[in-house]
Amino acid sequence: MNASPAPPPAAFSRTLPARLEDAGLLLDDFVAWCTACGAAGRVVGQLHLMLDEITTNVILHGYHGDPAGTLTIDAECAGHRIVLTISDLAPPFDPLAQAPEPDLSLALDERPIGGLGMHLVRQMADEVSYARVQADGQALNRLRIVKRF
Repeated sequence: MNASPAPPPAAFSRTLPARLEDAGLLLDDFVAWCTACGAAGRVVGQLHLMLDEITTNVILHGYHGDPAGTLTIDAECAGHRIVLTISDLAPPFDPLAQAPEPDLSLALDERPIGGLGMHLVRQMADEVSYARVQADGQALNRLRIVKRF
């Protein structure tokens, strides 16, 4: 008698120091979790890119490379969608309102470096929202992304 395969994990949660090398390890775990949830290669690639972009921005721009900062990544798989939430204690910053839209009409060699990350997140996510919230007596930036598959 064959045992039934284990159901995919319903949730993913990690807290990590604000260091790029730790974010890289997190991405590997997150990709494996998304795959276990049944997300296809293209969707997993988009989720990987979005999470990489956001964690890198928080580490480099929110914490300015200070590894004393932390990020918390929570995700849940419900039906055919993944809800990804990135929380941090960096100074308030709403990337949806404050990150400038890139000028896509410029030639690649005329564009300033940076600025495409949040544009890509907006394009790839089915839903994206930001909130500054209070949790456990601390003010957090919280970015929520929904991706259907």
